[in-house]
Amino acid sequence: MKILKFFKVPVLTDRYIMFVLIPIFILISALIFKIDNKKLKIFLLISILIPTIINNYIEIQFRKNTKPKFTKLLGNLEKHETKNLTFYAPKVIDEIIENYILSVKVFKNNNFKIINIDNISSDINKLWVICYEPTMNYNCNIPTDIQKSWTLYETKKLHLLSAQLYGIRN
Repeated sequence: MKILKFFKVPVLTDRYIMFVLIPIFILISALIFKIDNKKLKIFLLISILIPTIINNYIEIQFRKNTKPKFTKLLGNLEKHETKNLTFYAPKVIDEIIENYILSVKVFKNNNFKIINIDNISSDINKLWVICYEPTMNYNCNIPTDIQKSWTLYETKKLHLLSAQLYGIRN
């Protein structure tokens, strides 16, 4: 019964996989070729190769998208007449997103214009507010003082992104 208490905690946690599994696989694959029995050698090679190939197939075939779809969002927004974009996120993330968006072909080819949400000129009457949702503890709702002078017309939602078209009353 005392032996079972050692098995309550998983032996292979994420940080140890690199240090445990990789050397084990290297040793197994190197030592398989030292075996003289040809049938045993082929059996061991097949027993390693088939699960590896199946695992790779499953990983590639059923992979879930974990990246935000900025290019798809911009592709959807290019059909709209409003080309003014602003990002509603913490400043550090806002700069990263802006740098990425500036490098995307869809942005360059469609005359999109990035506007600072804190400094909107009076000649702008509509703009898209883009929010990157996985930001930790960040609320994508526009503050109430801004919402009083803005009207929500349309919302587009993609994986990890939301875009809202606001009309601005000047």
